[in-house]
Order: sequence, then C-alpha cells, then structure tokens
Amino acid sequence: ARRPAAVRNFSEFQSLGEGYCLDRAGAPPTATKKFVGSWIDAHLVEECAALCAEREACSGYVTEAIGECMLILQPDYHPARTDYTDEVECFWRRRFAFNSSAAYAGPPQPIPKILWSYWERDPADAAAPPVAELS
Repeated sequence: ARRPAAVRNFSEFQSLGEGYCLDRAGAPPTATKKFVGSWIDAHLVEECAALCAEREACSGYVTEAIGECMLILQPDYHPARTDYTDEVECFWRRRFAFNSSAAYAGPPQPIPKILWSYWERDPADAAAPPVAELS
C-alpha cells in the first residue's frame, strides 16, 4: 500500500492595496512587530515577506515608503482590506496545503453532464432561454 505524502504548507503574499491592513470588521491588528530598513530599500517587500514567512504566527505585513516593515503576528487575524493611507501597502499571507489528496477519499465521482447557468430575467421577456444538456 502506498503511504500518502506528508502535508507541507505553502504560502504566498498578495497585496491588498494601498493603506494599513484591516480585517473584515474594519479592525487593525493588535500584535505587530516593526522592522526598520531604509527608504531607498528597493527590496523591502521581498525582505518583509521573508521575515513573515519565517514566523508561523505571521498573517501578513505592511510596508511603509519610509523603509519600515510591520509584521502582523496574530495567526487568527485575517487582513481583508485597507484604510487607503498613502505611501503604505498591506500584504495578506495566503496559505495552501501542498498535498490535498487525502481530501478526496474513495473512488472518483462521475463528472456531471448538465451545466447550470443563472441569469436575470426581464419580466417583459416571456420566452425563457432553452436548457442544453451535454452528452
């Protein structure tokens, strides 16, 4: 019998845009750690991403044009948007599992042959569009 491969986590950082990070409720993070670089540091984004990736509790970071990086060290904090502050950028840590084969146990399920589509219908239009079945 074949043993499943160990699950390894992979993460990447995606920009949420200009401004400080806020969660879905509009709250800023409460646990942060600031690193000071240089305002001429062309690699600040990559350096902050590397610092965040080294810490399991890091859920994102903020870069400031003055050369500062603020790590968000709250594993339960999920940056969702920004406050649009100038010269500041928010990055969200997106996590993936490399091995998701255990999520699908058993034989593969058949692929459905019906495509569903939803559209808004104009009340003035009495004729409904036809339904097509793929074979």
